[in-house]
Amino acid sequence: NDTPKKLGVPAAGMIFNFGLCAFSVYALLTGQSYADNVAKFMVGFFGLNGVVFAVAPSVGAGAWGITGDDKVEFLMKNFGFFITSWAVLGGAVMKGEDAAKAIGYSFVPCLLGLIDGNLISKSVDKFGMAKNPQYFWAVVQIAIIAATLLQ
Repeated sequence: NDTPKKLGVPAAGMIFNFGLCAFSVYALLTGQSYADNVAKFMVGFFGLNGVVFAVAPSVGAGAWGITGDDKVEFLMKNFGFFITSWAVLGGAVMKGEDAAKAIGYSFVPCLLGLIDGNLISKSVDKFGMAKNPQYFWAVVQIAIIAATLLQ
């Protein structure tokens, strides 16, 4: 469909990302000799994009050809925390970290996203979001972090 076009998302970035992910899935699922390097690259690639999106969402979005208003910036920032979380999980597992600890580490960027939205960028207030669910998920994430990392 043409929803991405309506939202101002250029096709080139989506095609590049699809190709990169398809190549990575092929390499990893078929056990290619270079699969370890592909996994490391993907963790780094997503981690770099995630940090840039979280810290400077308009810059990160612009690198992919996306421009927009405050809502787009809010989306990119939160997407950044999400994919950073994935990269932390993948990186920790690849380094041989215990699965429970890797999960705990991956919740740190998620918690930072909630802290940012509620206390730093105050996007929760800006967009009129309910705060109680934010606090609930912060408590859940703190509990997961504590349970997995303070063993």
